[in-house]
Amino acid sequence: ITLTTSNTAGAAATFAVTASDNVAVTTGPTCGVASGSNFAIGDTIVTCTASDAEGNTATETFTVTVQLADPPTISIPWVSDHTFFVNTGVFSSPIYYPQPTATSSLGIASGPTCTPSSNSAFSVGTTIVSCTATDSHGTVETTTFSVSVLQLPPLTDAECRSISNSSHDEDSVFVCDYPFN
Repeated sequence: ITLTTSNTAGAAATFAVTASDNVAVTTGPTCGVASGSNFAIGDTIVTCTASDAEGNTATETFTVTVQLADPPTISIPWVSDHTFFVNTGVFSSPIYYPQPTATSSLGIASGPTCTPSSNSAFSVGTTIVSCTATDSHGTVETTTFSVSVLQLPPLTDAECRSISNSSHDEDSVFVCDYPFN
């Protein structure tokens, strides 16, 4: 019997043991560890015994293996730098990032859920995004990644002169080095 659990105290194993003989089985089968008992992480050898009417005794063993499951794995689909740029004078921007995924040998019950979420307003600076997922046994895993939002430098005098002489809508904002000559 092999069980997988996220509980470090182990898991309950249930089993049925029968005995047969060409003369009547008079006792047993009885096992050293009862069905439904909690088994520790690792291997436990269970010994069961039965006797017949002639006084013959038979003993059989089997192994109950309890494996500790790994916590959920959260995959962040970004492989490059998470740096975004905004114009000078802009102090936050909505940032989109692809939704992370989670896997577990026990199945995912919820998540991953990330805070702040994708498309949230990220302020200028570095923000740590925390993502959490829970497996079907309640084991929680959290991973983080950072998103940096940087302001572009002010426009040079030459760039400001060029823009000021071009057509642009009335809502355009340009930040230029002072003085603008």
